[in-house]
Amino acid sequence: MNRLSKRLGAVLIAVCSVSALLAPAAAQAAPQFEAEAGTTGIHALGTRPGHEHYFSFPNQFGGIVNLSCNVSAAAFSKATFPGTTLSFVPSYSECTLGGEATVKECFNECSYQFVLVAKSSPPTGTFSIVCPAGKEIKFEGPKCTVHIPPQTGRQHVVFSNTEPGLPAQRDIDATISTSELSYKLTPGCPGVFTTETKKTGTFTEEWTLVGTTPGIKAGIWVK
Repeated sequence: MNRLSKRLGAVLIAVCSVSALLAPAAAQAAPQFEAEAGTTGIHALGTRPGHEHYFSFPNQFGGIVNLSCNVSAAAFSKATFPGTTLSFVPSYSECTLGGEATVKECFNECSYQFVLVAKSSPPTGTFSIVCPAGKEIKFEGPKCTVHIPPQTGRQHVVFSNTEPGLPAQRDIDATISTSELSYKLTPGCPGVFTTETKKTGTFTEEWTLVGTTPGIKAGIWVK
C-alpha cells in the first residue's frame, strides 16, 4: 500500500505540474478571428440606421470641423483565419464636411486595419490607417479639405459576434472609437485661417465584417 500510495502521489504531482504550466498559456492566449473552413476574406458593410460615420476635427480656436457620412462600404479583402488582423479599403458617400454637402472622398488605396489586443475581454483591438508610400486619405469640399495621414495603433475597436447560432450565420460587429486621430485642415474650413496639423481628431463608426468564400457568404466570429 505504501508503494502504491507513493506512486499515485507522484502521478498526481506530475499532472498538477503539467496543469499549472498549461493554465498560464491558456490565460494569456489572445482572442482570434475565426471562420468556417475555406473562408478566404471579408466584405465590410458600413453604417446601419442611427450609426453614421462621424469625424470631428478641433481647430486652433476651439471650434470643431465635423465630417459625417451616411453611406459606406468596402470591397472584398483577403484574410487569413484564424488570425489577429483584419483589414479593408473603405469608401464613403453622402458626406458633409464643415457644413458643405458636396464632398469628394479619396482613399488612395489606404486601408483600415484592426489588430486584436492580447487578453482583451470583450475582444478589443487597435485601429490603424495603412497607405502606400506617399499617400493619405483626403476629404475635399468646395472650401474645406481635411487630410488624414497613415497612422498606427490608435485606441480602440471593440468586437462582438452578431449571430450566436450556426457558424454560417455569424458576422462580426466592429465599433471604432478614438480621440487621437492625426489630421490636417486647410484654410477655408470653419475657423481655420492657416494650415493646421493636429493629433486630436475623434472618429466614431461601426462596421459589420462578413466572411466570404468565392462567391458565397461564410461565417466568421471572434473568440
